[in-house]
Amino acid sequence: MRARNAYLGAAVGGVKYGLKDGGALQQYKGGSIIWTGKAAFILKGAIRTAFNAQGAARSYISYPTSNEATGLKNGGTVQYFRNGGIYWSRASGAHTVVAAKAIWSRYGGVNGRLGYPTSEPMNLRSPGSWTRSSRAARSSTIWACRTWSCSTGSSET
Repeated sequence: MRARNAYLGAAVGGVKYGLKDGGALQQYKGGSIIWTGKAAFILKGAIRTAFNAQGAARSYISYPTSNEATGLKNGGTVQYFRNGGIYWSRASGAHTVVAAKAIWSRYGGVNGRLGYPTSEPMNLRSPGSWTRSSRAARSSTIWACRTWSCSTGSSET
């Protein structure tokens, strides 16, 4: 990689090789470029921060499959990953949608009555099973997925 990227600024350190699935990462002052043998994508801003906070490529969402897409409702953005997406809006911040994306999408996703996610997915444990749950702007708990298979809808407030 070059020491400077016109879009991201000066490189910070060298390329980090040996990531999960043979990936590599180059940090820049204004973001990162992460790649596997197939493709390279830019991570920046709040989405990059959320990605790193949950363990980066080692996390469940794994590697990016797109760059940020802008133009969502209320100026929001999304970046897609192998196993989910990170959605950002000024009002909600950056939050991940994983297993429950299908049920959230049935309610219209960011454009629907539930709006942007407002929390990271949470593991809620009960005897003999666990549930993955998230929150959105206009509901309390909007979905519950048992063993990564969505089975319930929302409980709106």
